[in-house]
Amino acid sequence: MGRISTKNEIYMDKSTMISSILTLYKAHRDSSLPLANLLIILNHIMWAWTEYNGKYRGCTWWSEKAYEQFLDTSNYKGLRHDHIVPRKELKEQVIRILEENCTYEELYEFLNTYLIGCIITSDEDRVFNSIGLKDTLGSELTAKNKWNRYKQANIKVMKINWSKM
Repeated sequence: MGRISTKNEIYMDKSTMISSILTLYKAHRDSSLPLANLLIILNHIMWAWTEYNGKYRGCTWWSEKAYEQFLDTSNYKGLRHDHIVPRKELKEQVIRILEENCTYEELYEFLNTYLIGCIITSDEDRVFNSIGLKDTLGSELTAKNKWNRYKQANIKVMKINWSKM
């Protein structure tokens, strides 16, 4: 998807994203909106959240191999924007906490904690497939093990400060 310009008609800041999820869930709970509508918007928001500062340049987390490849080639070919916790699992957890009547603050904290993008190489992406962790975290979701897939795949990550570059 890539970073959505603030001038684009579909741009939302993170506060609006949270409010939208809560409003759509309320409409679903009140039986006036099919769950599919909420899931479509939630899917869009998951991409928009992790690409908020940029799909590649601006993304805080990079695997060491992806960053080295980017420095060597100065392009994004062969790189992937991955969600460290698979979107399928995140959607299930978001629905669960919505059903528990979470507050705006609780939903924001949950998304801010677990909805994280990381740039990886195509080869690293294939490793997730080969070890059965493409669409699953492989463990219970907690703040301590949100990087479990990366540990299991032996993908080392680094935090990039784009403002200093």
